[in-house]
Amino acid sequence: MSLVLVIEDEEHIRNNISEILSFENYEVMQAANGIQGYKLAQERKPDLVLCDVLMPGMSGWDVLLEIRNNSALADVQFVFLTALADRASTRKGMSHGADDYVPKPFTHRELLDTVATRLRRADELRSRQTTQLDHMRRNIIYALPHELRSPLTGILNCAEFLLMDHAMGLEPDRVRNVAKIIERSGKRLHRLIENYLYYAQLELIASDPARRAEFATHLSSNAGGVIYDSARERVALYQREADLNLTLENASIFISEENLHRLVAELVDNACKFSPPGTPIMVETRLTDGRFALYVRDVGRGMEQAEIEQIDPFAQFQRTLFEQQGVGLGFAIVRRLAELYNGTFTVHSQPEQGTEVVVMFGVVG
Repeated sequence: MSLVLVIEDEEHIRNNISEILSFENYEVMQAANGIQGYKLAQERKPDLVLCDVLMPGMSGWDVLLEIRNNSALADVQFVFLTALADRASTRKGMSHGADDYVPKPFTHRELLDTVATRLRRADELRSRQTTQLDHMRRNIIYALPHELRSPLTGILNCAEFLLMDHAMGLEPDRVRNVAKIIERSGKRLHRLIENYLYYAQLELIASDPARRAEFATHLSSNAGGVIYDSARERVALYQREADLNLTLENASIFISEENLHRLVAELVDNACKFSPPGTPIMVETRLTDGRFALYVRDVGRGMEQAEIEQIDPFAQFQRTLFEQQGVGLGFAIVRRLAELYNGTFTVHSQPEQGTEVVVMFGVVG
């Protein structure tokens, strides 16, 4: 049985709503003001809150902000009951994190339909989160041990070789080659661990409404410069500076410079990894309809549509055909960053023709 909290300072409206919901077999709690309502929400954690906007002492806006700043109540559905049904008030409610609103006066059917829709949406979100977590756990079990073991094995084998008696007289060039293998394996291991920890941090932010709201306010005032530096640094690691084509417009956008640098590095790294040397890697930005669009294109092996749809933190496409390093965290990091900054992430790809990734962000001002 779903638990609904009704916060309404007018007693007859509060009782009427409670009676309607109780008749439909919802468990109902009542609060006569915002302070009492928020206290009940903390104590009982309802599935849904129906809350009036204009109340003395603690307004509906204040109740909403307190609930959204409480991580224990992050998944509670919140619906405003309001006579302020104009566009500005509705937009304000949604921007504060409300899930819906019911304009006063409302019919029984309007109220019940809204409650049923929001509760169904909450069930869908919980089910999706559970499925994603189960999928991630399974892939961690299968993919992560291999990805950790491979570079570590290279490091240990090289170290063992250097410790052997006959290795004492090796020529400097031979020792240098072994050292390069150790360095390459160590960097691969370090990158994997850093990406894994970074992605875990993003997931924690995504699950906390207060941190997520604060995160989305970060901005980069020199997006073109950050993209230029990040792309050039990444292609240099693959010795593919000559393959990089940059066409950049500058803007101030909603994503921190640090995270924008990371996002571009992941996209360019994938382009380098999955396209042959000597083919172009194109990085372009455009201002389109008030949005800042970042395009990264390569002429590599590409992906099937089914592979694009299966992008997740631990996906490795066609592992039996192509040896690839990493556990699919690159695209997952980019997608999550785009979501956290209220942007979009789109992949266009065709096998043997290449891949284009488009990420769009809001422009400051």
